[in-house]
Amino acid sequence: MSTNGKISIAQAMNVYGGGGAERVTLSLARGLHEMGVPSIAIATKEAGPYAAREKSGVEIIDLATGSDGMTGILKAAIKMRKLLKQRRIDLVHAHARGSLLAALFASIGLKNKPRLWMTWHIPDDVLIETGLRRKLVVWALRKCDIIWGDSQAIIDELEEKEPSLRGKGRVFINAVPEQDVTPAQNEELPVLLWMARVAPTKDPLILLRAAATLRDEGLKFKILLAGSSGDELAWYGKQAEDLHRELNLQDCVEMLGWVDGIDELLQRANIGVQTSLFEGLSLTLLEQMMAGLAMVATDVGDTAVAVKDGETGLLIQPEDEQALTDALRKVITDIDLRRTLSANAHASAMETFSMTAMSKRTYETATA
Repeated sequence: MSTNGKISIAQAMNVYGGGGAERVTLSLARGLHEMGVPSIAIATKEAGPYAAREKSGVEIIDLATGSDGMTGILKAAIKMRKLLKQRRIDLVHAHARGSLLAALFASIGLKNKPRLWMTWHIPDDVLIETGLRRKLVVWALRKCDIIWGDSQAIIDELEEKEPSLRGKGRVFINAVPEQDVTPAQNEELPVLLWMARVAPTKDPLILLRAAATLRDEGLKFKILLAGSSGDELAWYGKQAEDLHRELNLQDCVEMLGWVDGIDELLQRANIGVQTSLFEGLSLTLLEQMMAGLAMVATDVGDTAVAVKDGETGLLIQPEDEQALTDALRKVITDIDLRRTLSANAHASAMETFSMTAMSKRTYETATA
């Protein structure tokens, strides 16, 4: 227990590279810190550029192992063990399997062992290991007080794959820093923002086809499509670019590629679009709601926890091009609906999905 009577909590991640899980991890460390809770963030491999840019007063301890696999985990465990001996950390909240294993190995034999939590952030990456690696991960998960998942679907899949973990799972509600409503809400021109990895599971092609239909109807709008495919999915990125060119969408759809920092994009937009086939509870979606974007989103994972159909956005089924086109037409042509959805989305995000709300929920659970 820390000297001020509050428990000390460490967030642990392999690398803070700026993805959704990394943003949640640092937001949680920052939110707890601002509540007066002794809070640090640990990078078990390297801190990364996002950590340097976004730490905002939170202490980030870079174990700087620079190694992957089991070698990196063991190096991190040795360094983390020294840290646990130097400081009284009551709870290590790991956000990646490598950081969980490092924390577990580091605490073996310690007199004052920290409690362990693990949050699973990626819906399509639940216990995909095989053989010895799988046994090691399951062993580590059994040592956790709580196994969190970004959605109920993640918890259900985890418990289906490993029945011995039943009863440990809880849904971790993602959150984002508070911000004001984007100025674009007062603009009459509809500006739609799609932000994701350009990948088949995110299905940007359906948005391009819907845009062509709406453009041909004579509607005026702008779509900002932000994201890249990476080397492993370069073929799909080319497919998206080819379709953009084939449909002659240059006048209404900007293919922005990878964008560092989303604040400027959020400032320009007043409608958010999610076309994913799979999600937990998308951090990008929550960031758009917090900015007051009227959402059109696929009803996948726990999206409906945030997007209440007709209240904070419009929900559609994945891969339903007609439903997507109809929903976009509504928010493009009905400015009153758009502004109502915007106001409700922002209010809901502030109440339930803000960094402050997430930090309070976390601390209450840790001290229950």
